[in-house]
Amino acid sequence: MHVSLCYVIVYLALEVIFKGITGSPFHPGTPMGLAAAVVLGLLFAYLHSFFRPAVQKVLFYSNIAIVTLFFMMQNCLHAQFGFYFSLALIKNTGQVMDFARDILTLIGREALHLILLALPLLVFVLLHSRIRFPQKKEEKRAPLIAALALLLLVGIGWHNQKRDYNEPFNDRYVEKLGVLPSLMLNGWRTLSGYETEIEVVPTEEEAENDHKKTVKPKGWNVLSIDLKSKIAEEENDSIRRMHEYFNSRQATEKNDHTGIFAGKNLIVFLAESFNALAVREDTTPTLYRLIHEGYHFTNFYSPHILSTIGGEYQLLTASVPSEGGLSGLQGGTNSYPFGLGTMFKNEGYSVYAYHDNSYTFQKRDAYLASMGFDNYKGCGNGMVETACEGWPESDIAMIEGTTEDYIHDDQFLAYYVTVSGHGPYSFSKYANSIAPKYKDIIDGLGLEIDEPTAAYLAANIELDRALELLLERLEEAGKLEDTVIALVGDHYPYYLNWEEICSLTGEKTDMTIDVHHSNFILYNSATPTETVTKVGSQIDVLPTLYNLFGLPYDSRLLIGRDIFSSAPGLAIFYDRSWVSDKGKYYSYPGEFVPNEGAVYAESYVEETDRKVQNEAAISLLMSQKDYYKYLSTGE
Repeated sequence: MHVSLCYVIVYLALEVIFKGITGSPFHPGTPMGLAAAVVLGLLFAYLHSFFRPAVQKVLFYSNIAIVTLFFMMQNCLHAQFGFYFSLALIKNTGQVMDFARDILTLIGREALHLILLALPLLVFVLLHSRIRFPQKKEEKRAPLIAALALLLLVGIGWHNQKRDYNEPFNDRYVEKLGVLPSLMLNGWRTLSGYETEIEVVPTEEEAENDHKKTVKPKGWNVLSIDLKSKIAEEENDSIRRMHEYFNSRQATEKNDHTGIFAGKNLIVFLAESFNALAVREDTTPTLYRLIHEGYHFTNFYSPHILSTIGGEYQLLTASVPSEGGLSGLQGGTNSYPFGLGTMFKNEGYSVYAYHDNSYTFQKRDAYLASMGFDNYKGCGNGMVETACEGWPESDIAMIEGTTEDYIHDDQFLAYYVTVSGHGPYSFSKYANSIAPKYKDIIDGLGLEIDEPTAAYLAANIELDRALELLLERLEEAGKLEDTVIALVGDHYPYYLNWEEICSLTGEKTDMTIDVHHSNFILYNSATPTETVTKVGSQIDVLPTLYNLFGLPYDSRLLIGRDIFSSAPGLAIFYDRSWVSDKGKYYSYPGEFVPNEGAVYAESYVEETDRKVQNEAAISLLMSQKDYYKYLSTGE
């Protein structure tokens, strides 16, 4: 059997096995992806032909072993974090550390899948004597000619489906094309400096006129940024195109909620693995009360995109994260005039940020500084020692050790990134230092759930009691009525598998959309309860808060929207599925499931899907190009 055929068989087998393991459906791009895998195999076979057979043998087995390990890594990465590796993640050491910390647990959990992926390698090890490695003097052009012919066909196919492969790298590339072809495409784009394209929608005047037909605004959340002049003056094509895009976006109107929290204090939480699954009236009464006695958002989602850093990216930038966009945030040099700390500091607030884990993890110290937080404490940078013990660390200890920093200030903003809800979920003190503290409470409920699920519920009792302590201290200081509490989760608890999540929901949970359904806590003790049914997600939190506090911002320039505005509700997920006020769209198999009684135009799904692709693309470009530095944000 010629080595070129062996390469083709191994690569195709790995792609097919991987597709079966992950359950990825057949897509029109799949044949192109398989053809690209064949191309890669033939090219390697051609390169081998320049060496002696003995060297070729070493190269062949080294190659397929490395490729097999890459497939295994992709499987484990997706099983643990819900996304696939891309070259941009090489810069993200925080994600690598998270992955490495749990690698032994992952290997055990994914053992069957890893064995299946190892089968092609094992088969060809057993068949080593039957593999023919050509002599140097043999004809060696055939594999090259075949590879180039197939490569031409693949290139034509990719060009014809340009829209499918224009968006920022995400799961859809791997699931449409395959593991190796998506890596090839990702590598080419990385080396060539490829930029995703954006589509400019109707002009600002047309959009605003359409908007005015449906609302009678009390004004618009815009600043006096003359984007038309910037379009005319800008020489950089990419920046000019971005100016055109934002100029085409309609602003959101000021509304009945504008400024109702003006002058109040604000405490914002990004809560580790917080999800609607965690909230029970009997175990987390404070969380339950804040949800049901504050603004009750019934259709809020926390899309799991790139783990915690992705959740924080959505919250702090009001845009859609992607692998290529993280470096712009984490570098700490991008301009964020609408950064949470900066916006409140501009209003005379004292601002603080806290995290009960390493203060440099994910380069949080750098990007929080760029957001205006110059009073940031984490473990190793001023956080109290009791909040830096064990794994995961204690949220209660963090609250105990930090409230005195700000609680007596006239006006303050405090931002907390919690960690107590982090997995793995176990009642072993060696695996989880938080859950065992509350084991008796969960055991007393008599729930028929397994240990990881029970430990997840237990871990969130820590967050609940940390919030209880915070409310007590605010009340003691006479600040409770003048303080707003806002809390969102970074992602769903991905350490729980599908069966464990279903044991909490009591039904077969949809892992594409429904698992991300969560709570947005927005609470002020002096504000009446209000139910909000509009769809929203993490990227909408910032503009919603700015409108509530009456802060001057330009709603055209944030991808997220004020939830209380008349702008349509939309939540975007990593695989570019989405939820709107009219229904749910599953990118696989490209199916829209309308809400009962929903009325929508024939073109609605296509137009909304195009909007989703645009918002993902512009979010990436904003980070890569440091877009805000090209703007003047004076009123």
